[in-house]
Amino acid sequence: MNGWLAAATALLVCGVGPAAYGVVTGPVHRRIAAQNLTTTLVSLVLLLLAQGYARPAYVDTALLLAVLGPAGTLVYVRLLAPDVAERPPRPRRLRALTLTNYVAVAAVTLPLCAAAGPGRSLAKLLVIAVLLGLGSHVTARAMTAGPGGPADDETSPDGPAPDGPVTGGRVTGGASTDGPVTGAPADDGRTPGGPVTDGPVDDRRAPGDPVTDGPTYDGQPPGAPLTNGPAAGGPGAGR
Repeated sequence: MNGWLAAATALLVCGVGPAAYGVVTGPVHRRIAAQNLTTTLVSLVLLLLAQGYARPAYVDTALLLAVLGPAGTLVYVRLLAPDVAERPPRPRRLRALTLTNYVAVAAVTLPLCAAAGPGRSLAKLLVIAVLLGLGSHVTARAMTAGPGGPADDETSPDGPAPDGPVTGGRVTGGASTDGPVTGAPADDGRTPGGPVTDGPVDDRRAPGDPVTDGPTYDGQPPGAPLTNGPAAGGPGAGR
């Protein structure tokens, strides 16, 4: 057994084994991330085996897996989007897993490129490394972005919509009034809940007194009934 086969065996036992265990256990977002990591590690194992056994055909298998693996992961992200949105992955863990993919790809492909030398094999190794790195990056972005983003807030900026209907008037502060809102403006002189009449309101009258249609004389005390003749103290009094 040469060093390439020893590295492939170590990566298969210490990398692919735990990643495959993560595929079959845990929440959905962890399974998808573990599936992407398993694809990357299996591709690297195939590259190491191709170098250790001198089988260039294994490189073509690794290239095919590097193309189809990330595409399959994106399909799972799309199909399982509701489950991923229900329990989204933690950004720090997802970034750490993506960084692990980058480190594993660089640690395996760089020595293989040095051993292969210039030629067609070197070009294939570089393409596989780029595909695996881009696949990990795109998968991480797809899992964090989600299918539709955050839900739109239907409430108004001033606050929640009032429970009761709003008629005629304008609601202030986001809360509705207890009574109906009439089209006539409120009178400062009347008591709360009192009726609004067509005539002018006497500011000097007592709260709760009825409002008459006739004008009020300056010499008449508040609350006194209105007469047809001139009030006492007014013009023509004492005649």
